[in-house]
Amino acid sequence: MNGPRVLFAGPSARGALRQDGPSVRFSPPARFGDVARAVDAGAAAIGIIDGVFESERSVWHREILWALHKGIPVFGAASMGALRAVETDAFGMQGIGTIYQWYKQGLVEDDEEVAVRHAPAGLDYRPLTEATVNVRASLRAAVEADAATPDEAASALSMARAIHYKERTRAALLAFWADVQNLSPLSAWLTDHWVDQKQKDAAQLIDLFGQENLPPVRQVPDFDFQETVHWRHFRQQGP
Repeated sequence: MNGPRVLFAGPSARGALRQDGPSVRFSPPARFGDVARAVDAGAAAIGIIDGVFESERSVWHREILWALHKGIPVFGAASMGALRAVETDAFGMQGIGTIYQWYKQGLVEDDEEVAVRHAPAGLDYRPLTEATVNVRASLRAAVEADAATPDEAASALSMARAIHYKERTRAALLAFWADVQNLSPLSAWLTDHWVDQKQKDAAQLIDLFGQENLPPVRQVPDFDFQETVHWRHFRQQGP
């Protein structure tokens, strides 16, 4: 297939990461119907990094299955893409990166772990809050560097998770931990060693899409794509 490789990305892949390449076209975070539109437009491969939720309908699992059914490889990483990859990998969607692995292994379960508030497209989707998965990755790095004990990291994570994702900024977290006596050294260390795991996973998928050859649709037991009443209505109305 000679069409473009379409990547849906926003706050996890900002700045230079979102530069279109010879065969890669970036689109805004995936919405309901976007994957089906990409298939109709002749996409050779589809990657989902970021996606909308809460205020708009999220990308539908069935449109991902339809793309796979038509032989189009679909990949997911970092945020909404990692969630959808775990949910549909039995049908051939391929997950990329650490966050996908955390969900796959059951180390992380809550969808909220990847949620952030971010700026609009005109401001490059800049994240305005911090995802819990980034907090986890940063605290793991601190433990590995002996900058915190496992108990201190667990305590810091619990405090972070108690803050709603719309209010959880990195600056607020560091200031909060700095006021806790046994976490003050950890806060100071993380000021210079924060880990943006979402961006790292997004970069991994973007690098994959820049390679000459992509892995094909992963071989799984054949599945019969059912054209349900909802699917037929969706296609008739247009995604």
